Amino acid sequence: MNKKVYGIRNKILLLALVLIFGLSFSFLLVMLSFVNEEREAIIDIGMNNVSKMSDSMDSLFQDIKEDTDSIIIDSFVQKCIFKDELNVKEKENLLHNLLMYTDDVQSSTYYIKNSGQVYSYSGDSVNLKNEEFDRLLSLDYAKLHIFWQPLANVYSTKKDDSVELFAIRNVRSIDTLFESDRILIEIKSNLVDEVLNACTDNRFSFYLIGPDRKIYAKKCQQEINNETLSKIEESILNEGMVKIDEGYVFSRYHVDGDMYLVSYISDKEVYKSVENALGWMFIFMGMAIIFAIGFSFSAAKRFSEPVQMISKEMQDFSETSLSKEMHIDTNTELDEIGKSYNTMLHRIKYLMTQVQTKEKEARRLEMESLMYQIHPHFLYNTLENIYMLARINKQEKIMIMVDSLSKLLRITLSNGNNVIEIEEELTHVKSYLDIQQFRNNNMFDYEITCQDNLCKHKVPKLILQPIVENSIKHGFANMEEGGKISIEVKQGQGNSIIFLVSDNGSGMDAIKLRTLNESIQNADITKPVSKEGGYGVLNVARRLKIMCQKVDMVYSYENGTRCFIELVMDGDYMDEC
Repeated sequence: MNKKVYGIRNKILLLALVLIFGLSFSFLLVMLSFVNEEREAIIDIGMNNVSKMSDSMDSLFQDIKEDTDSIIIDSFVQKCIFKDELNVKEKENLLHNLLMYTDDVQSSTYYIKNSGQVYSYSGDSVNLKNEEFDRLLSLDYAKLHIFWQPLANVYSTKKDDSVELFAIRNVRSIDTLFESDRILIEIKSNLVDEVLNACTDNRFSFYLIGPDRKIYAKKCQQEINNETLSKIEESILNEGMVKIDEGYVFSRYHVDGDMYLVSYISDKEVYKSVENALGWMFIFMGMAIIFAIGFSFSAAKRFSEPVQMISKEMQDFSETSLSKEMHIDTNTELDEIGKSYNTMLHRIKYLMTQVQTKEKEARRLEMESLMYQIHPHFLYNTLENIYMLARINKQEKIMIMVDSLSKLLRITLSNGNNVIEIEEELTHVKSYLDIQQFRNNNMFDYEITCQDNLCKHKVPKLILQPIVENSIKHGFANMEEGGKISIEVKQGQGNSIIFLVSDNGSGMDAIKLRTLNESIQNADITKPVSKEGGYGVLNVARRLKIMCQKVDMVYSYENGTRCFIELVMDGDYMDEC
């Protein structure tokens, strides 16, 4: 057995250790809660960032679509569709219209005739053999398409490998079916920057990633290594939030723009805001620990000396100590202990003078006192000692019997309470069944099940033990092995609780079964409980009718005996345990 902590000084120090542990644990919980809240906030911000970028991209796409819509329905442009080549005047009018409609979104605009002629005021030559043009326009004849392309692929006169954002769309005849022209727009780079700048949180980095999972535009407050960039590119396959080793990636696919809008934040940035708070928390924690240690040593020194004096006087107490009074001055309850000790000395002196003249009476009173000391707690402690002796001697069966008997008696007495929790009732009947198994050489097995939400509900105590006792005494009377008892507790309709107790014993014939159910139904709560019946079935029925608002108790035969009990507790008895 573990040796208990002895001495007030040690107890105060132990209390200080518990206090320090409690403070440390509280600090840990606060820290974890703070970190988790910060993480949740970051996730919300990250998802909000991609929403803002998506809204900005929607706005850009809509602006380009409206501009190209205006070009398509322009009456002069509609006439140009049917001409293989434009004269100087027509070319000037066309370029004027293109500039008027697309000036807000374009760096350069190109009108590509179905005959192969290209008209633009920029002077750059468009590579008409660019396969990406045909691929995109073949996906949807009427739709505006946005795409990323290296300048060298778009312009035959440029060798620049830098990538820009372009828009392309068919210019169709409104009235007749005729081969369409095309309009190609190089989008202003500052408009792309506006998509990235839709989010202003400097802790995040923002990327526009194409369908080929390559980064085409970005806004980064800090440089990110290539390995991390590769992980970001890979993570967009799963839209939403993705945790990578270095941080969090938030992404959304923009259908119209055919690109992924991505925001990224590193773990370092996530927890940077936590560091200052944790620093102050560590300082507070350190001060609290120092205070707790200092207080414990101070209190131990102040109070341990008088307590040690009291302890020494009590340990050395003898007949010669009756004249030695104790004087304590600490301005605490210890002073009262000293006064009480001195009062006790005077009282002992008086009692000792009475002992000699009342010796015989004192012996009789002593015997009576010893008899009254047979209290439930004394009984529990005795059973516990027997249990420990059996454990030391490795007497497992005795251990099981003593442990079950202890639980049985503890719940049976229940400090005089008539109402206990269901889990206590099940513990009681389990202990009873364990004892009966031992007595009957494991003649039967049992099974107990209970819905978790019912364990703390209160019911009258000792309602199951009489029922299983009948199963063992009568149901298994002619059996040597193979018995089975099943106990189930479940929720009924409303706030009712159902108990089902069944066995596979010999059961009862129809006459006995009917007689028993009639006796249960007609049990008179006004009649005193029969001493002969003990806690029998009728006793259970009477107590349930007294203590329950609603009760239904029925025996039936189903390959053995089955007892069904459904009850709703009366609120007047709910506060007894």
